Amino acid sequence: MLLDGRTVTIMRVGRSYNRTVARLTLADRDVASEQVATGRAGGRAGSASPTGARARL
Repeated sequence: MLLDGRTVTIMRVGRSYNRTVARLTLADRDVASEQVATGRAGGRAGSASPTGARARL
């Protein structure tokens, strides 16, 4: 299961382009950091792309 009884927290940290910017944690782990670490997101602008991401384009 995706959540498997763990706690999800959404904390608004600001606004950008008239949209809410938030930090999402799942069981006290930052979801964005986990996505970058596992190659599911590219991270900050200018960072190295995830392994194999360019090959899949």
